[in-house]
Amino acid sequence: MGPGRIRADLLSETDALIMSGETFRAIRFIKERMPCRLSDAVELMVIRSQELKETNESWRQSRLAYRQTLTPEYWRTHALASLEALPQPPLALEALWDGDSEGWMLNLHAILPGASREHPRFTAVCLVLMRGPSEHMSEVALEIGRFAQERWKIALHLPSREPSIDDPRWWDSHFT
Repeated sequence: MGPGRIRADLLSETDALIMSGETFRAIRFIKERMPCRLSDAVELMVIRSQELKETNESWRQSRLAYRQTLTPEYWRTHALASLEALPQPPLALEALWDGDSEGWMLNLHAILPGASREHPRFTAVCLVLMRGPSEHMSEVALEIGRFAQERWKIALHLPSREPSIDDPRWWDSHFT
């Protein structure tokens, strides 16, 4: 027997969570308020997400806009614009992999002098978060790294071209 449907009195809050991308909170909300098993809550959330895609034009448009940020062209343009907006030339660029339940991402940072919560001497400023098909992410990072090397004579710290976790930060491999 399937999970049925989300109760009408829960739809408004469930929809808000789903449309804001808070998938886990939506599942938890459904599970606690229905109440039901976790697997049923996941299934209900998936069904409701599909219904929203079919019936809610604004959400469909926002998802389309989001998908357009998953392209190498977007990553390249966004990273270059972010580089141009930096208050000073970076000391280095850093590209590190991370992952979550939706897949791999490559974070491209400019390393600037100055203390941060992460390091007493340096600050990592996000240039672009590349999420989506991973086969082009490292190529975009290398391209941006070449641009920065030509302009400022700085290096790109890319410990792994393939998705990997626990790679060292730039400052860990250059300043101990």
